[in-house]
Amino acid sequence: MAIIDNARALEGRLSVLEERDTPLVQTESGTTRTLTDLDHGSEIYCTNVAGCTVTVPAGFTSTVRVRRATGAGVVTIAKGAGVTIESTGGDVNPTLLEGGAAVVGAMSPTMVSIDGALV
Repeated sequence: MAIIDNARALEGRLSVLEERDTPLVQTESGTTRTLTDLDHGSEIYCTNVAGCTVTVPAGFTSTVRVRRATGAGVVTIAKGAGVTIESTGGDVNPTLLEGGAAVVGAMSPTMVSIDGALV
């Protein structure tokens, strides 16, 4: 039952991304980025040729899209201390395909769901 409730919560958060005709795009040219709730509904566009690690900290309660630019290095979505990742690869730090994107949505303050173009 908890999984169904979590899926419904994520579905509601995803609607925030869908409601915006054009999401706020924040270009991340550095090699690290820690998500905050101020990023809610945004797209984090990673462009660094050396790659970027986007960290989801404990207490994150929002939904964002993370996108890897064509030509950018490996983009990894990393879990912060105490965070569990739910994705097709299990509780791991997934990476994005080149040019791909993933939605990162909080299911609770210590669990996030990641879905998209993952390696």
